[in-house]
Amino acid sequence: MKQTRRKIPQDETPRVNLPIGNVGVDGYRSPIKLAFGGKRTESIATVSVSVDLPAEMRGAHFSSMLGPVISEIDKPVEDTFETVRNIARLVLKGNPYSKHATVKIEATYLRGFEDADRLKSYVPYKIEYSSESRSDGTETNSFELGTTIFTACPCTMEGTRSILAERYPGQAGFLNKIPTVTHSQRSRLWVTISNFRSYVPEPDRIIELVESISGGPLASVQTDKESDMFVLRGHENPRFVEDVTRDIAKAICKGIDMLESDAIIRIKSRSEESLHNHDAFADIELTAGEIRKYS
Repeated sequence: MKQTRRKIPQDETPRVNLPIGNVGVDGYRSPIKLAFGGKRTESIATVSVSVDLPAEMRGAHFSSMLGPVISEIDKPVEDTFETVRNIARLVLKGNPYSKHATVKIEATYLRGFEDADRLKSYVPYKIEYSSESRSDGTETNSFELGTTIFTACPCTMEGTRSILAERYPGQAGFLNKIPTVTHSQRSRLWVTISNFRSYVPEPDRIIELVESISGGPLASVQTDKESDMFVLRGHENPRFVEDVTRDIAKAICKGIDMLESDAIIRIKSRSEESLHNHDAFADIELTAGEIRKYS
């Protein structure tokens, strides 16, 4: 029996002729070998891929989006960013009715940390690569690093310093030279670099710059002395959430000379307050050139 040709409902005219900005697949998971800085490390990728849809087309062809993801994600490359950009270009090519294709790959990078006793643990960092390829030949690329840092509150520190100076007036001079009692918190931090071209953000370098400000990673295993010194460094450099965003923005722009002046830097910090029943946050979004100018 001759089989009736299957209808393709995606190609039908929709009941409502409105264009769709983005339609696609979100949450596709696959093993991946993250590649950057000459290293390769295994992780699990969560992939989002989408295109725009013209008003006269009812549905998108999801297989033409997932196909490039499946075929490209395991190919050996020098940098995972190449994979993301190649997938975006292939998705756009496979969906000629679209004007742009966007691909995002998120994964956890486990970075080894060794304490003074040579006991090794791992610190997790969230990494997201994103690329949007457009039919006019242009593209926009983005990289995001998510981590957690330790901070100490400068406001409470000055309050307790004042109280202690009143209690021990003969020690006021000494108290002004040392960190005093304050509350500390975990600060969730996101560093996003977008609109870059020749320079590709390198995760380890960004982590180094972030931790040059924060005092080091939140590691699971440290010696007692390392933990004590870590806390002391944090209290010797107390920071508001505003300070965190400004200091890290400056460190990244000063520390990466190859970063183009029109690259966009976004630093977002969310402080999980230990003293209050609310969080505090700050957000900076400026070009690298603007940050260098002001700092």
